[in-house]
Amino acid sequence: ERDLRGLDAEIAARLLGYQQAHAFVADQTDHAPPRPQLPQLEDVLFGDTKEGGLIALRVASSMDVLRGGRMENSLGGVNEGDLWGKRAAWCDYSGPVKGKTVGVAIFDHPQSFRHPAYWHARDYGLLTTNPFAVSTFEGGGPSGEYLLPTGESLLFRYRVYVHAGGAAEAWVTEHGRLYADPPAVLVE
Repeated sequence: ERDLRGLDAEIAARLLGYQQAHAFVADQTDHAPPRPQLPQLEDVLFGDTKEGGLIALRVASSMDVLRGGRMENSLGGVNEGDLWGKRAAWCDYSGPVKGKTVGVAIFDHPQSFRHPAYWHARDYGLLTTNPFAVSTFEGGGPSGEYLLPTGESLLFRYRVYVHAGGAAEAWVTEHGRLYADPPAVLVE
């Protein structure tokens, strides 16, 4: 077992065989850049801790729930009390920025490891997924640690949707459904 904290990102990526792809698009298409293959050098243990989100964002302080913002999830939960440590297909954080309401949603794809995601969602502006903090989120239940054997892989697939207005105005529920189950396209 090796502790990756404090390791150079390139060395940690090599140990994990880590690969990452980002696509920034202004339309509804789903483009992803090519993903380089990196060999994983040894087993990797992901520990059960709430401090390690895989995709995380911090909203502008004006969007904090305490300042008029709002968080909601795919199950109808609202704000930290309903979202923190709960599982859901998506979470949205919306609120005022320079006199306009804007928001950002994170969607967890059904193919992602331990979907639906556990959410570390805080009223002070933090929103992140964490599939490993199971014992914390379940109140002392089973450990969420995971041993990734050499040569095997995990898939974490997320989409970030930045939008004008609140979640309802921006059709976040519909965008989440389309991400999870896109329509089939037939080209003749």
